[in-house]
Amino acid sequence: LNILFDYLISIQKYKELIIIIDHLNNETTGSSYLYAIKGEILSEYKNNHKDAILAYRNALSLEPDHSDLYNSLGIAYYKLGDLNNALHYFHKTFKMDNKHATSIYNIACILSLQGNVDKSLLYLEKAFKIKPHLIKSALNDLDLKETSRSSRFHKLVEVYQEKNK
Repeated sequence: LNILFDYLISIQKYKELIIIIDHLNNETTGSSYLYAIKGEILSEYKNNHKDAILAYRNALSLEPDHSDLYNSLGIAYYKLGDLNNALHYFHKTFKMDNKHATSIYNIACILSLQGNVDKSLLYLEKAFKIKPHLIKSALNDLDLKETSRSSRFHKLVEVYQEKNK
């Protein structure tokens, strides 16, 4: 099934893939995995974030303890421009898995966009502790524009770059 999904994505047959996923979900009791793939396709490839949110919610109704699904839901809300809901779901991911570096980094980005540089820096530091390679992303991430203007940001980056040499 993964090979088929990968193939259809590689040839940009997103509509056909969604039809297959919907058919499989209708023929069974539904699969959180299939709903998650549908959400990813809708959000990442079709820019249909509202329907992606519905797909992620369906996945979560079947598997409510899956932290990655909450992070994906947060990303879909972020792409819709709904920063408050995005932040809510990134925090939910973080509460479920306090080592989920991507959600912690995403929290830092949203806080920066909201102008909360101090809190953004706190979350960035947590993310860097878990996954130091995120420093490269942070240096060029436009969502961190406000935070990256801070001398504390540059000091934090310098400290973690030194630690990871």
